[in-house]
Amino acid sequence: MKGTPLRRRLIFWATAALAIVVVILIVLVAVGDLRITPSSSSPGNLTVSRVQWTIIQGAINNTTGWFGPSHFNYTYYEGYPAQIAAGSTFGVALVVSNLGDTPHWMCSLLATPPFTFVSSHPTLPVLVPKGEDDAGFTFNIETPSTPGAVLVLNLTAVAASQSAGCGTG
Repeated sequence: MKGTPLRRRLIFWATAALAIVVVILIVLVAVGDLRITPSSSSPGNLTVSRVQWTIIQGAINNTTGWFGPSHFNYTYYEGYPAQIAAGSTFGVALVVSNLGDTPHWMCSLLATPPFTFVSSHPTLPVLVPKGEDDAGFTFNIETPSTPGAVLVLNLTAVAASQSAGCGTG
């Protein structure tokens, strides 16, 4: 006993509608608009709106810092604001010029909470030769585990003269 023509049409259209929904879901997953992952597997992102730099350093003729300005910001042109995974580590680059007539140390770096300084390349302290115009550093910074936060990263680099050295703390 076969179903009535009305019942067969209803089953046909219900099956067709279900097939269309499945195809749409497959397409959304394929193009990345629909992600099927548990919320606990991804900590989410936070926003670093800018990086504020301070370099504690001596001055040449009481005006210009050994490595240039003592205060400056990384903003739009340096790639900020930036979306970074909460609880992850990311690198912040710094290139300095030794404007002095003697070598100077780049001794240490401090990241103010809630960020944490993890490591640097090259490893600090580094003696920057006189006249060096592109001493590059990459500082690895750990972000807090606060998804959705919008934060300013404050970094303080400490420099010293060659004769004073960096000390041991």
